[in-house]
Amino acid sequence: MKKILEYFLKQSLFLNLLTLFIFLAGTIALFTIQREAFPLVAMDVVTISTLYPGSSPKEVEKLVTIPVERALKEVDGIDKLHSVSIEGRSTVIAVIFEDLSKREKEKVKTDIQRSIDRIEDLPKEVEKPSVHEIKTHQLSTIEVNLSGLPESELRTYIDLLKDKLELIKGVASVVKRGWRDREFWVEVNPHRLQELHLSLPQIAASLQTQNINLPGGTLKQPQEEFLIRTIGEVETPEQILETVIRSNDLGNANKIKDVATVEDTFAEETKIEKLRGQRALTLIVLKQEKGDTLKIVQAVKKIVEEFKKTTPPELHLETANDSSYYVKRRLNVLVSNGLFGIILVLIILFLFLSRTIAMITVLGIPFAFFTVLLVMKFFGMTVNLISMFGLIIVSGMLVDDGIVFAENIYNYIQKGLSSYEAALKGSAEVFKAVLGSVTTTIIAFLPLAFMSGTMGKFIWQIPAVVIIALLASLLEAFIILPGHCAKWINPQKEKLLSPPWFLKLKENYMRLLQKALTYKYRVLGASVAAIIVAVFLGTQVVHFVLFPARGIEIFFIKAKTKLGTPIEDTSQKMKPLEDLVAKLSQKELDTFTTQVGSIQKDVNDPFVNRGGHLAQITVYLTPESKRKRTADDVIKDLQKQAESIQGFEEVRFMKVTPGPPIGKPVSVEIRGEDFEVLKQISALFKEELKKEKGVSEIEDSFESGKKELRIIVDELKASQAGLSTGQIAQTIRTAFEGTTATSIKKTNEEIHVRVRLAQEFRNTRDIFGTLTISNDRGNLIPLSEVAQVQEGEGISYINHYDYKRTISVTAQVDQKYTTSFKMNRKLQKQFKDIDQKYVGYTVKYGGEQEDSQKSLKSLGKAFGLAFLGILFVMCIIFKSMLQPLIILITVPLSLIGVVLALLIHGQPFSFMALIGVIGLSGVVVNNAIILIDFMNEHRKRGDNPHQMILNACAERLRPIILTAATTIFGLGPLAYGIGGSDPIVAPTALTLSWGLFFSTVLTLFVVPCLYDALQDFVNLIPEKIKNKKELFFD
Repeated sequence: MKKILEYFLKQSLFLNLLTLFIFLAGTIALFTIQREAFPLVAMDVVTISTLYPGSSPKEVEKLVTIPVERALKEVDGIDKLHSVSIEGRSTVIAVIFEDLSKREKEKVKTDIQRSIDRIEDLPKEVEKPSVHEIKTHQLSTIEVNLSGLPESELRTYIDLLKDKLELIKGVASVVKRGWRDREFWVEVNPHRLQELHLSLPQIAASLQTQNINLPGGTLKQPQEEFLIRTIGEVETPEQILETVIRSNDLGNANKIKDVATVEDTFAEETKIEKLRGQRALTLIVLKQEKGDTLKIVQAVKKIVEEFKKTTPPELHLETANDSSYYVKRRLNVLVSNGLFGIILVLIILFLFLSRTIAMITVLGIPFAFFTVLLVMKFFGMTVNLISMFGLIIVSGMLVDDGIVFAENIYNYIQKGLSSYEAALKGSAEVFKAVLGSVTTTIIAFLPLAFMSGTMGKFIWQIPAVVIIALLASLLEAFIILPGHCAKWINPQKEKLLSPPWFLKLKENYMRLLQKALTYKYRVLGASVAAIIVAVFLGTQVVHFVLFPARGIEIFFIKAKTKLGTPIEDTSQKMKPLEDLVAKLSQKELDTFTTQVGSIQKDVNDPFVNRGGHLAQITVYLTPESKRKRTADDVIKDLQKQAESIQGFEEVRFMKVTPGPPIGKPVSVEIRGEDFEVLKQISALFKEELKKEKGVSEIEDSFESGKKELRIIVDELKASQAGLSTGQIAQTIRTAFEGTTATSIKKTNEEIHVRVRLAQEFRNTRDIFGTLTISNDRGNLIPLSEVAQVQEGEGISYINHYDYKRTISVTAQVDQKYTTSFKMNRKLQKQFKDIDQKYVGYTVKYGGEQEDSQKSLKSLGKAFGLAFLGILFVMCIIFKSMLQPLIILITVPLSLIGVVLALLIHGQPFSFMALIGVIGLSGVVVNNAIILIDFMNEHRKRGDNPHQMILNACAERLRPIILTAATTIFGLGPLAYGIGGSDPIVAPTALTLSWGLFFSTVLTLFVVPCLYDALQDFVNLIPEKIKNKKELFFD
């Protein structure tokens, strides 16, 4: 190792060129690397969506969902299957096994597509099932809302703007929301049909056969060729009215205009979009895999601003759901905290070391950052919210190894060695300890790269970035920093004396350490007691919440009117709620949108409940740092005001918490076949939850559907009349839902021609008494002669989990009174025999509880692997079994600081805080490694056992304080939002900084005491027992 150092110390030109190369190449990577909100992740989730217009949820379940599930049952590799059947739509989600290889997963996806393609028994009215894989890059990049003009005018402008946005580099597609397709409605008068002895199927058939454009082959002549085409296209409502339904050889003809009118309109409204309470159309911009989020958003906003100049002032354009906001916020946090950290590090180093050495040491930070960017660029990684998290966390650790090298070099310069000799001897002396400390930190983070589940697919970039940065920092500290010290430091010009205040600090520390060593067993006993208290407080007092509701900037207002309420009426009823939101101060409200006709039960839920009685307002608040009130304060105020608003069966407020989507605190899935039994079981759970303090928003997923009019066909009478049940059903479907008889294709749109009864006839129950159906012989048979109309009640939606009908009971909990874990444990105990009482019915506990258990299990494995890995490395470094145990005492010591930090700041243990604890296990051992290494060096010199501890601690006090202080002050601004706040990163920074602070202070006393105590233990071993001392001494 010394020879390697000697070689590089003589290669100053190479070292300078390498540094210059890294800085230049890193700068290029900085400006060219792709930036996005989240890394590209295949979620291993496949959705199968199928439309069956006009059908009830039960029909969708029986005729679409069950055949799809049956087909998927044959596919190997599917872990979970979840489906929902709602009016007119089936959605099935297949979750692929996590432990399959990438190739196996691709095979499963191909098999799913093939299985769906092979389904042959779907009704002919069902549209072809759409198979779609969920990936992160398919999430919305930004939305553009247009409002202020009538729909017919908005359509023109939205098409123009859509064309411009699709030309942006990196944009995959632009999706229109709130858009209705243009349609021609052929509204039929049933009385005129009877008078002319015509039927609805005849009208549809006439349009289908008349509107045709069919190639007929080629006519070949000696000089030229002609393409033959038969054209009978209709393009306008007037042409449709003139379409002949039936004629005779006398020239008499019945035309559509004799029995119907034609209206040029849009498809019936099933969803209404609003911006700030005004009707709107929305464009959703989706990026390509390689698209840069920041550049795309910037280009979108620029085009929108230019587009405004060419449009009337009444047209209001506004962007929302800007994903680049979060990327820019974390970038700002990274840059501001990085600069702030470098300044703090410089100040600390100036206090302890000379200015030249301080500047040389700080060079390690940009060197490591630029190296990380270069490696990320080379391997196709992106700057995103996850990778930036890693960069932010490691930013406080990057100079630790450089400080140890620089401080030891500085120490030898103070002793009179030349710069070259000090660089060589100082670096060689601490290399083993520094290598060990960097290795342990790497090992601590490494297991996070192998976490399972959805979380693991995202989080692997954190350890990847941390490890690359630490290796780059080690490279710089071992090869470049000594060379710069040897070349740039002039001992004659440097101020080499330690500052008086540090000498005083050192003197006081040595006095306290001497006293601690005198009472070492009391110190160790008190330390063990403190660790036990910290563990108790951490497990019994500090709650665990996977992702706490902090830093909230988006929330939903979800509303339900009476079932069956027309969508237009629901839209009107939403106006008072929209007015409440609109009254919020501009300092608090960014914007808000409203969707009427659909609602999401949970954030990012792929199952959207649909119905004219449903509506949802999405409120976008300004950044938390720019407003006085928190999101909770705003919500409480709005909730109080909303209580007086009438016309709703339910109004709920739901916060969008930062971090990955997780289930509700309480989520119980009850599975079986009979909905009546499922409802009974769900009622038991709801009653139990109502007894608990702190439990709110208790609900189940069962919702009665619209009232149904069921046509019960008398098969015998229908057969005698020459009719089949299928003919009757098709005629009724045409009468009310309508049949798309044909489509008119134009340059930029396709217009469906829909045949159905006129509105005044299809909206009255009397029509069932007069509606006639044409049989195979051409006779018109009254519906009332072959069928009866009965009234019943349907279901809004039918959930399946793993092929069985399911009702879910969910609830929220107030962390002041209870937690998800406690509530689920209580329910499990209360209903442990439920499956015995209701045979054939099962209960599964999911939601946040399930997510927490999976995450804790993965983190537990990661922590265990890290602990064993650190122990293994230290055993190799120190060639001892007992010395690593001394070092590992620093890990539980750090937990004292972690628990205190969470208690003082009123924060729960969270997933991100636990990542900090795992990282802490690798960081806190570094100081102990340096201490033990120098104690061993003094022991080899033959120093007195007691005195060698004091000498080693005195020599290592400065680098220990320096490394701890630079890390703590590097992470401190992030923990407290001094350089810009980020609610996701802050808990990790808080646990790291507080844990390291307490561990460092305690390490300076506990590790020497434990070392001394173990020396006492080894001295008790009889001399005749050979080689036992090797357990302690190498």
